[in-house]
Amino acid sequence: MKEVRYGIVGAGNQGTYYALRLDGGEVASSRLTAVADINPVKIEAIRGKLSEGVQYYTDYKKMLSDGVCDAVLVAVPHYTHPEIVIECLSRGVHVITDKPAAVYTKQVEEMNAAAKKSNALYGMMFNQRTNCLYRKMKEIIASGGIGKLQRVNWIITDWFRTQNYYDSGSWRATWKGEGGGVLINQCPHQLDLVQWVVGEMPVSVNGFCKYGKWHDVEVEVTDGTTVYNPDLLPMPDDTDFASIHRVERYRDWFADKQRVYFENRLLPGANPQTLKIFQLYEVFEKDVSDNNMDYHYSYDGNRVYYCDSLMLGVDIPSFVCGYDYVESQSFAFDKNRYYQGNPNPRLEKLRQGK
Repeated sequence: MKEVRYGIVGAGNQGTYYALRLDGGEVASSRLTAVADINPVKIEAIRGKLSEGVQYYTDYKKMLSDGVCDAVLVAVPHYTHPEIVIECLSRGVHVITDKPAAVYTKQVEEMNAAAKKSNALYGMMFNQRTNCLYRKMKEIIASGGIGKLQRVNWIITDWFRTQNYYDSGSWRATWKGEGGGVLINQCPHQLDLVQWVVGEMPVSVNGFCKYGKWHDVEVEVTDGTTVYNPDLLPMPDDTDFASIHRVERYRDWFADKQRVYFENRLLPGANPQTLKIFQLYEVFEKDVSDNNMDYHYSYDGNRVYYCDSLMLGVDIPSFVCGYDYVESQSFAFDKNRYYQGNPNPRLEKLRQGK
């Protein structure tokens, strides 16, 4: 099979994210051919964003019957994962489902049984395994690089979800729509990572959570003691947790009504109303591409910051930051000087706006 034709079931936030990247040619040897969603409004919303050749359905079974896809990405609320996955497998269509596999263990067992009977492939969207940091950790542990493990302590403090996140879908953070909160939504990634990186399954598991703390939701969410890293400086006592949110959906920057924080350290003088994250430019051998993502530099119109430190004398209109994959170095510069990285022909080309 030279090219995999993908169909997506679910045109919500995540389904649209996958669709745009498949349709944009970001996945090698893959092509988006169909999108299915029971809500016609969502179909119309995504139609104008995709190529003309993509077909649309309000019934995913009709999409499968038409034979327009070799594989299906499932991006719908959790309770319907099992039905769609099993239907795809019974028809010999490869399927990837977003986590969690299902809400109930019995459903997961039925999905696994269907996968064993089918000639089609079945996988879970555990994308964190592609993170080079976790891959290196796994490699070091598997090779015995740090000896035999005696204890593992896995703490994740930067996956905070705001009230706006929970309000973005009526099914989110409800027992009826999602089947739970943090444990069933964000934690599957961490539970998968810890057993995958370490290479062993736990003997027993204990869980502790609180319901609706910091958010207007009915399910369990992370409480205030685990949202931020306790080893760093403490959040100010008058932090407005009711209004705190990520800046432009970036994982390291948070703001409340009065302040901006990098992780949980104050950005000196930053305006929470205007703070933006600098775009990241990735420099390759032949071209320069912009993927609108960076985790180091931010600005609020008047000031530029590197993480939680104020930078002085920066010419904001000409400031550029990113990563040079040819030289394997990060870089940052404006028209007057380099702040990070070493000059090379590719960077000078970018610096001159060519």
